[in-house]
Amino acid sequence: PQDTSKYFSEIMGGGILDNTAPNGGYWSGYNSPSNIWTVTVGGAWQAMPTTKIALSYWYFGTSEKVPSRWNGTNWDFSSDLGHEINLNITQNIVDKLNLDLVGAYMFTGDAFRAKDSRVDYTGDDNVYELGARLQWTW
Repeated sequence: PQDTSKYFSEIMGGGILDNTAPNGGYWSGYNSPSNIWTVTVGGAWQAMPTTKIALSYWYFGTSEKVPSRWNGTNWDFSSDLGHEINLNITQNIVDKLNLDLVGAYMFTGDAFRAKDSRVDYTGDDNVYELGARLQWTW
């Protein structure tokens, strides 16, 4: 859990576009998960010899309920971090030069918090990432 070399999803798992994830103060995302569990399903399709498409679904939760939302007098608790969907398209442009297109969307649950303030806290919005990476290997 303390190793930073494991990629496990685009938003929560330190995907190819970044190496950090939001931290709500009660759980740690990538790079040191402590009480997070996940269920995932996905697949990849080699659409053409130079084009690969991958799609994955992730559900994240905490092993125990954590303080999630300040309701004005005390904390509500939840173990639902949310559902994440990832789409990756890898296109080989020329030998050893690839273009990765990445799209990810996370429907955040009540346990997902990027803020710890009790004042004016209404919960975090859903999260998304869009981007591209040009990768040259030799």
